[in-house]
Amino acid sequence: MGMSFAAYDSLNPTNLHNFNNPLHLAGEEGVMGVLHSSDASVRFTAHKESVEVVPGKRSELWAYAAEQNGKTYVNPTFRVRAGANFSAEFTNDLEEETTVHWHGLHVDWRMDGHPFRPVAPGTSFRCSFPVQNRGSTYWYHPHPHGRTGYLPG
Repeated sequence: MGMSFAAYDSLNPTNLHNFNNPLHLAGEEGVMGVLHSSDASVRFTAHKESVEVVPGKRSELWAYAAEQNGKTYVNPTFRVRAGANFSAEFTNDLEEETTVHWHGLHVDWRMDGHPFRPVAPGTSFRCSFPVQNRGSTYWYHPHPHGRTGYLPG
């Protein structure tokens, strides 16, 4: 017939026993680690990465990665002071074109991952711009033409 009331309890978001995984907060390295990028140029790549999102389970994903001062960052959080210049060399290690779009930042369009200015596989692009925005949280993501919301077939 239908699910019993007890079966629905396993779906209940107010039942705290349904949430066993701790909240991941960005640290000084690793996934979404905080990379201080006001002082020096950054180098980062787009590539395939295997990440343990849920403890004990790895997920294959396309990610951005950077290394700085012996630390490795996956999808790093770039910390840059307002008024500073951000400079990064972006390398595409994927097997298809991609871009980096700086979502919400006031950036010259040639530096902003425009879909008609893709970075080809195996090549690099230097993006450099003054951070004109006030302190806040902004994000970056790929913006390749015709690939937004792509589902492999």
